[in-house]
This record gives sequence, structure tokens and C-alpha cells, in this order.
Amino acid sequence: MSDEENLRLYKEDLGIFTYTETGFDLENNKYVNWNDIRKVTIYKEDLIAIDCIYISIELETDEVFRINEETPGYYQFMLKLEEKIQISPTWFPDVAFPAFERNEAVIYDKSKISFSQ
Repeated sequence: MSDEENLRLYKEDLGIFTYTETGFDLENNKYVNWNDIRKVTIYKEDLIAIDCIYISIELETDEVFRINEETPGYYQFMLKLEEKIQISPTWFPDVAFPAFERNEAVIYDKSKISFSQ
């Protein structure tokens, strides 16, 4: 299989997630409504030779779960986050650069959203 085909399959893989219009199921045991997401934080961990990007999701129930870029379905999950809760569009460069720095940032905070137009 070519590198291009591997990349395409990676980008299409839903992995451990199943999606509905109102939310997602995580490994068939935890359903999360998009509206129940309170905060999304990104950061990197230095793994000596490489960095790994982590996404921490805080829910209204005070539950927190974490995925990273090695989690099956990560790419599609990030696309869905961008679409459903409108995370900061600069999240990737914010966390990726500079290399080997933690670069922690909150990319979504429900308490700071204004609903008045």
C-alpha cells in the first residue's frame, strides 16, 4: 500500500468514534452530546524523538477524557470538533510550533462564548 493510500485511509478512519448529528459515542460505551462539551485544551508531550499532540475534553458533568494523535479516528474527530463546536481554527499551528514545547492552549471554552449578535 502506498504512503498516499495510507494517508487517505488514516484521514477517513472513524476509529473508536461513532457520530450522530447531536454527538458521538466513544468506544461504544460513552455517548457525549456536542452541547455537553465545556472546554477543549490542546498540548504536546515531548516523547524524546517526537512530540505527541493531546486533546483534553472537559464535559459539563466535570468528566474529562483525553485522546491523542495516535488514537484511532483522531483526524475525523478533530474535523468534527471544528464543525460542531467551532474550535479555534489555528489550533494545529498553535500546538505544533515550536517543536518540543508543551504549547498548551484552550481552543474552546463554552463559558467565554457570547450568544448575542
